[in-house]
Amino acid sequence: MINFKNLKINLKQGFRIFILMLFLMSMAVQPVLARMPEILFVQTQQEGLQLTQQAQIFYQAGQFEKAVQFWQEAAASFAQKGDKLNQVMAFSNLALTYQKLNQWQEAEATINQSLNLLLSLKNSSESLKILAQTLDIKGRFQWQTGQIQNAIDSWVEAAKIYQEMGDKTRLSQNQLNQALAFQDLGLYPKVCQTLLQIFEVEQDIEQGCNLSDSTVTLLLEKPDDAWKLEGLRSLGNLLRVVGNIEQSQTLLEGSLNIAKKQENFEAIATIYLNLGNTERSIAERTRRLSFKDGDSERVKKTKRQAYLEDLEKAINLYQEAAEVSPVLLTQIQAQLNQLSLLIDSEQWSKAEQLWLVVYEPLKTLPPTRTGIYAQVNFAKSLLALQLANSPQNLTMEKIISILENALTQAQSLGDIKAQAYTLGTFGKLYEQAEQWKIAEEYTQQALSIAPTYNSPDIAYQFSWQLGRIRKQQEDRKGAIAAYTNAFDTLQSLRSDLVAINPEVQFSFRESVEPVYRELVDLQLQEANEFQIAGDAQNLQLQIRDVRQVIESLQLAELNNFFRDACVDANPRIIDEVAQTAAIIYPIILPNRLEIIVSLPTQPEPTFRLYTTKVNSEEINKTVRQLQGELLQPPRDGSTATTPEIFTLTRQVYDWLIRPAEVDLKNSQVDTLVFVLDGTLRNIPMGTLYDGNEFLVQKYAIALTPGLQLLNPQPLTQEDLKALLAGATDAPTFGEFGTLPAVDEELNQIAETIPNHEKRQNEEFTRENLQDLINQVPFPVVHLATHGQFGSNAEETFILTYNDRIDVTTLDQILRKPDEKRPIELLVLSACETVRGDDRAALGLAGIAVRAGARSTVATLWTVEDQSTARLMVDFYRELANRQTKSNKAQALRTAQLNLLNEDRTRHPFYWAPFVLVGNWQ
Repeated sequence: MINFKNLKINLKQGFRIFILMLFLMSMAVQPVLARMPEILFVQTQQEGLQLTQQAQIFYQAGQFEKAVQFWQEAAASFAQKGDKLNQVMAFSNLALTYQKLNQWQEAEATINQSLNLLLSLKNSSESLKILAQTLDIKGRFQWQTGQIQNAIDSWVEAAKIYQEMGDKTRLSQNQLNQALAFQDLGLYPKVCQTLLQIFEVEQDIEQGCNLSDSTVTLLLEKPDDAWKLEGLRSLGNLLRVVGNIEQSQTLLEGSLNIAKKQENFEAIATIYLNLGNTERSIAERTRRLSFKDGDSERVKKTKRQAYLEDLEKAINLYQEAAEVSPVLLTQIQAQLNQLSLLIDSEQWSKAEQLWLVVYEPLKTLPPTRTGIYAQVNFAKSLLALQLANSPQNLTMEKIISILENALTQAQSLGDIKAQAYTLGTFGKLYEQAEQWKIAEEYTQQALSIAPTYNSPDIAYQFSWQLGRIRKQQEDRKGAIAAYTNAFDTLQSLRSDLVAINPEVQFSFRESVEPVYRELVDLQLQEANEFQIAGDAQNLQLQIRDVRQVIESLQLAELNNFFRDACVDANPRIIDEVAQTAAIIYPIILPNRLEIIVSLPTQPEPTFRLYTTKVNSEEINKTVRQLQGELLQPPRDGSTATTPEIFTLTRQVYDWLIRPAEVDLKNSQVDTLVFVLDGTLRNIPMGTLYDGNEFLVQKYAIALTPGLQLLNPQPLTQEDLKALLAGATDAPTFGEFGTLPAVDEELNQIAETIPNHEKRQNEEFTRENLQDLINQVPFPVVHLATHGQFGSNAEETFILTYNDRIDVTTLDQILRKPDEKRPIELLVLSACETVRGDDRAALGLAGIAVRAGARSTVATLWTVEDQSTARLMVDFYRELANRQTKSNKAQALRTAQLNLLNEDRTRHPFYWAPFVLVGNWQ
């Protein structure tokens, strides 16, 4: 028996994460069933015609048992007269009717009879039509029973026939089914491409799901054909999953308008459910973007009220869906999503009332994959409710019985994926009850029947779960093996990581990132043991493995940032670019800080590992304090660095650099390249203080979101052809304020770089930038304007005189369509990170990568002072100096030291915010 007492205590610790994952999985269980193929007819004799017409009447009336009887009689009548084509028609419709009755074995046998008969017939337009529709029916059966790839194969074969026949309507319905199956496999770019084909809109699969506003308008303006309603709805759901929430809402509302015109109440209910999910995503975005450290209680209250209002809109849509729908499954799904939302927003009394409404009807659902997933998610909701509020009439036995029923139904269907999902959920239940052996058995069962290549979303989650369970049993090697399997699965899914399913999409920090971090933690424990034992060979191999995981996490964070697998890696160049620099990887773990330093030795780099006993809370607290001090301009006319800054920067130096001082000095490197972790990204490394000097006084410094993302080609003096643009004030600036020193900055840089084009103030528009770059490639692009870096793409942008350029479209402006040569250097001289956002600097890495620039110089905070112009001019002069031949990191260091060595600008506020991201050469 489960230890219910322990279960309750332990699960409360992970309550918020649990509820978040719960809702997200429930969103994946919408009634997006494959479209039911139409009843098939061919010309037939009188007796058979009467039987088929009677069968059709009963079928359309929902009296499927009687329809079965008449289809069987029709098939026998056609067989007696040797009419094989009509016999095939009757068998195919009989198979379709069996599916409506959830009689899966009978459905499969009848489909096979139909297809075997078709093989004996000569090809004709009628036989091909029947074959295509029979394949559609077979595909639906395969999809319903969890044979996703087989369903795709059947539907693709049918689609070829529809294309040859020119049957646009049936082809569109077929493509909707294909899109649904691709979605089940997490192949979202393929889903998008398939759905757009229905609307005769071509889009390269590499573009993913990034639709222009004009494309959305075009889709809405298409004629209201039979497939438009479902096409808009499917595409709207897809866009929500990949983060295009406004476009999702627009397309779903367009679909709803068509459903209302048709008085199609089931479609109306389903779209209300979909819109409820989109509204909930809006609420989650509101919460994610609004709540910042440092907000006053009044501000927090106002923001929470806005969040709750968004949630209320979602609740109302779920209620409308349940009220309108004539189908029990849709009613239940709407209520389940409403239940998880009520739990997430801690509306306990309403949640207690609602689960009682759902409990009995849910038990009457027939065995389908959708119904099974609904039961599993209901069990998860009940568990979360029981743990948080412990209603008297809700027992753990009830929750377990729901899971047992789901497992029985999954086994009766032969649905491998649904079985794995249910077994894995049992494993999770016992994991939280700390019954490790039973938890391990259930989890291994789930993994054994859901191979990685067939169900990657199941495999990665339950491999991770198995790793956690083994770790609790102190089986570190077994845990590392399980975590490595989870990691390898995520790596194989990199191109679709943001869209494995909605659970991953919306909870990267809860359900993807920990896989990487927990694996690294275990690997570093092994590495430390090798180090203590003096096993240098295994130590080097283990650290190399750790580096691979850390680099992969950096890549995954950026792909999640963009909601699109747009970032390509080149693992071969990691060691090639590190010949003159030391690479430093700080890794923040819950109970310690690990520092990996890669030193440039031949033929391969040498790794050093240093461990500091400081917990993540203390690190984050110190970093936030330091960030706050650095953001304060010098006060009372003093330009001296404050004691608080010295104390805090020395503390961070002691953590990150002090342990490696001797090794760095002996390696004779002149550049330090940081692959930073967590809150450390928000402070400039050049400010770290050893008690005598700042780090920038000893080394050139660069940042990179990962060496795999670098292009190692250096910038040459001949490449200093620049596009200079910016504004002192603009209608778009609003609360950002003016930048009075921009004109001087651009004018002085123009004197330094004679080969340039300049666009200032009113001329600094998106259109002018685009036109110039389309005409001539500029290796250097310098933008002196406001910009913001946040932890998500919505908060990361730059401002032109008349527009706001989102990070996701920046590369479209800065790259010529026919030009493969990227920008060598992008400079953003007046940007800032979102305050109170620990991960804001992720936006800096995002904008650097998305712009396609090999190197980006940007500011972590805005300095409205002539010192910025001075630093920028010195930077470009040093780059152009043929005698010093400075690389970009060295040139930036020289410019910063010039400010640091002057009394008026020696405070870090003036020289520290400038950071170099990317290639430092």
